[in-house]
Amino acid sequence: MWKKYQPAILGALLVVLAVIAYLSFRGSSAPPVTFSTAQNYPPIGVENPELQRWKIKAAQKTGYPTTTVHRNIFDATPPPTPVDPSKLPPMPAVPVQPVEQPLFLPVKFFGYGQVPASGRRRAFFTNGEDVYIVAEGETLLGQFRVLRIGNVNLDFEVISSGRRGSVALEEQGPSA
Repeated sequence: MWKKYQPAILGALLVVLAVIAYLSFRGSSAPPVTFSTAQNYPPIGVENPELQRWKIKAAQKTGYPTTTVHRNIFDATPPPTPVDPSKLPPMPAVPVQPVEQPLFLPVKFFGYGQVPASGRRRAFFTNGEDVYIVAEGETLLGQFRVLRIGNVNLDFEVISSGRRGSVALEEQGPSA
């Protein structure tokens, strides 16, 4: 579709070019524009305008020594006096024992029941709208194993680490 309009567009552009060329090259009676500030410019009083590389290299080599005490240049108080580490008393070695985080289940234990035929207990868990029913010895969410279901609490084990924990039965209040 553009191929049939190309000669017409080319002709229009040539006409515009001809008009611009005529207007720019025709004789003009206006005097040329000159700036008076360029004529009165005094040169800078520099004896040697060549780049002084030795000053640049000297500035690049300056730096702060790493042995000095660094301080905030915007603070008026004097920096603390440096302390020689060899004069400090030795620090006693304190064994660091890792602090174990308490285990918790990401679901709410809200009840239990017993199957009459087998006598096995089953625990009921909820997570929002989801309800999980898990028997003793089975896994919950693929991460936890239910060890024992008691009357007021539940014992579980984290499968990946073998750590054991306990969670209490959460009573639900009367529904409104």
